[in-house]
Amino acid sequence: DLTPISIWSAVIYAVDGSVFKRFSGSGMPGEQIMWDGISDTGRLVGSGDEYYVVFEATDSAFNKSVSSKVPFSIDILVVPTERGLKIQVSNIEFGFDTADLQGDRTFAILDRGIEVLQKYDKHSILIEGHTDSTGNEDYNVVLSKRRAQSVGEYLIESGISVERLSYDGFGPRYPIDTNDTPEGRARNRRVEFILIKEK
Repeated sequence: DLTPISIWSAVIYAVDGSVFKRFSGSGMPGEQIMWDGISDTGRLVGSGDEYYVVFEATDSAFNKSVSSKVPFSIDILVVPTERGLKIQVSNIEFGFDTADLQGDRTFAILDRGIEVLQKYDKHSILIEGHTDSTGNEDYNVVLSKRRAQSVGEYLIESGISVERLSYDGFGPRYPIDTNDTPEGRARNRRVEFILIKEK
């Protein structure tokens, strides 16, 4: 069909089906759409997070075409902060109320993270655990530190020097999303790596 495209859209969805970012325009879209990784609400994509994109186009005769879902995942992001370089990972899974790592995806993300950490071998690594607001705060602070230590143990088993590692746990004190939805709580249950250049 040679009828020219009138309007188009490309919508990026989180795995829960919520709209993360929407692009749209008129006429023929360019070959590439540049994206800075920021959602429509100002949220940055997470390291290892999975998304899918759906393309839609309507031509000047009002014929509409919709693509199938095209899945993609985000690589490990290293973000400069005042404290040092930060890697934030929300989808490391633990057993309920434990510090036991679980799930193939968890180990795949950690393995990719280890590859990145090995490139920063002149940096010490502070591993910080965070929880959502469910349950007792003091208990969650202890649990979050145990989970940070569990991640550290896996890093050591994978060749990261124990001398580079330190740990902290903050429980629910520093949320990055709402605790009012399951999706928000899942993002708040996370591990962060702070990379500090050794002097």
